[in-house]
Amino acid sequence: MPQRKRRVRTEDEHHLVALLSEYGDDTFVNVMEVAALTGYSHHTIRQRKIQCLPSADRRMKHLRWRLGDIRRFINAGSDASVADIDLQPKKIGRPQKANQLREML
Repeated sequence: MPQRKRRVRTEDEHHLVALLSEYGDDTFVNVMEVAALTGYSHHTIRQRKIQCLPSADRRMKHLRWRLGDIRRFINAGSDASVADIDLQPKKIGRPQKANQLREML
């Protein structure tokens, strides 16, 4: 993977990163917050040009990511492949009847 040119964080982005460090992994973050955390431009993130970036949550109208997924992406580093990052979406809704019966046995 080619080395990307890092953007210099602004004072507002440093403040935002400090605030986000206090939140849990299930918190949803928007494009600007992902840009502040990763160092990528918000245009790059919005256009989904980063292949191994976790996919946005599709239950919402706007692009939102789970903070825990973004943290795992950052900790994996730039040389990690998508297979190294466990980004399986969490199942939502009622479990299927077959799965409930398997758990009972």
